[in-house]
Amino acid sequence: MTRSGIPRAHVDASLLDGDGDGDGDGDGSGAAGARSLALPDAALHRFTRVLRLKDGADIELFDGKKRVARGRLRGHELVDVEIVDVVDALPPLVVAQAMTKTDKLELVVKKGTELGASRFVLVDTARAQVHVDGERADRKVDRLRRVAEDAARQSLRAGVPEIAGPVSMTALVDEARAFAGVCVVGVVGATGPLSDVLAARREQVGRDGVLIVVGPEGGLDDAEV
Repeated sequence: MTRSGIPRAHVDASLLDGDGDGDGDGDGSGAAGARSLALPDAALHRFTRVLRLKDGADIELFDGKKRVARGRLRGHELVDVEIVDVVDALPPLVVAQAMTKTDKLELVVKKGTELGASRFVLVDTARAQVHVDGERADRKVDRLRRVAEDAARQSLRAGVPEIAGPVSMTALVDEARAFAGVCVVGVVGATGPLSDVLAARREQVGRDGVLIVVGPEGGLDDAEV
């Protein structure tokens, strides 16, 4: 568990691996044995400029891979470091979201991360509002990753969900077939609510998770369902 009320910042996993700027204990063992870690510029700015923390304040760093480094702020460093692995008790929750306008995608990622989503897959559907590829797609995914990191920090998650895509419906179908949990698709005119579907397969959901496909505003094309 991460601790409520402790200021946090996201860092690259290499820092906690001992491959970043951490000051080890001199034996080459890296962050696992480190008494101090040099704070990256973004984390240092957040703690000292944005939050105006003073030396001695308790702080946390999380790498998005379910590891948390706890310690105290001293100058440009995190000292008295304790690195812990945080166990995620939630089953997998994969949200496959049809491409839409950026602000709507950001809301999906923000709220989904707060609710415990483990992966988001952007899907290029026939009726999608937006179609992007190449550098535009890369920029959109990078932006959504930052949204997920920020939402994970605020909701005290140690892991940051993966952002994948955009992918074709064919690729999504392949992923769904390999998914061990329950796969559900939101369609116009569905005969029952999502809650009924999940309740009926509660045991499988609790064990293997859920993959939810959310179509565009106009719904998925008949050929895609």
